[in-house]
Amino acid sequence: MKIFIVNEKDSTRYFLAEPEAKLHAAALLILKDRLDPRYPYITKPDEPTRPEGMLGLDAIAALPDGEIKKLAADQHKRYTREMGQYHDELAQWQRAKKAIKDKDGKAAYKILEERQHYEYEDFTIDDAEDATTL
Repeated sequence: MKIFIVNEKDSTRYFLAEPEAKLHAAALLILKDRLDPRYPYITKPDEPTRPEGMLGLDAIAALPDGEIKKLAADQHKRYTREMGQYHDELAQWQRAKKAIKDKDGKAAYKILEERQHYEYEDFTIDDAEDATTL
């Protein structure tokens, strides 16, 4: 028999992982807990603020080579990266909300897998011993 072991900040939780429906039910329960506003696991992300005076790529390309061009390019790159992370986190948050609304345990499990190595969100699936078969 397989068990779903969820390692959280203050505890470890154990769920049956077979049949697959039990794993998906546990994933829905865990995902619902992690969307709870009292626990900051999965929250709607804040959109990054565009730096005041940030130049577009065309304006950066038009600058003469030097420190100012490098600073402007670095600022644009950093903001672009932050926006990419924001969109990824927003999409994951939206998928999590949809999985709960639709009671889609398979989607919930996929989201937990994506977040498996986040702080306090680790889990494993392991085999439990059955003494009656020994």
